[in-house]
Amino acid sequence: MSSSVGRRYARAAVDAALEINDAEVEKLAAGLRAFTDAYHTSDALRELVANPGLRDNREGGLQKVLEKLGIGSVGARVLALLAEKERMGALDDVTHQVERIADERAGRLRAKVRSAVALTDKQQNALREVLEKRFGSSVSIAVSIEPELIGGMVCEVGDFTLDSSIRRQFEILRERLTANV
Repeated sequence: MSSSVGRRYARAAVDAALEINDAEVEKLAAGLRAFTDAYHTSDALRELVANPGLRDNREGGLQKVLEKLGIGSVGARVLALLAEKERMGALDDVTHQVERIADERAGRLRAKVRSAVALTDKQQNALREVLEKRFGSSVSIAVSIEPELIGGMVCEVGDFTLDSSIRRQFEILRERLTANV
């Protein structure tokens, strides 16, 4: 679900990136994704950004993190502004909206694939080819491992979901068996 705050920050960020050039939009999206992933995995980074007691050290510390992650100037300004305005709660939404806009501009779709086991590069490439043929567009795939699926995978592209997991097959079988009771 997107918020109006996230959409406004994303639109402003993309507009600023476009003032530089089209490639800057891709750089912005990649930078925001890198920071968002780091933010969710690092307690120290979240503490630096969220703790009012660290406000005096925030700018310098944040700058070091942004440099280490290779975040471009537009992404750095957006992230600094979110931190300064205490709007890091909108980070996921801003990142998602920027990625969505970048994908739209590139004519690319994004597939979220959840698999019970790791997919080889060959399997990912084959899946990408099938999806590109199905949707008639370039597809970027992000794979996550979810052993609770037991086997198979769940593939989501926009509003389209294909669930071929063993867990789902068991659910269907259970529904059929209980419907006949």
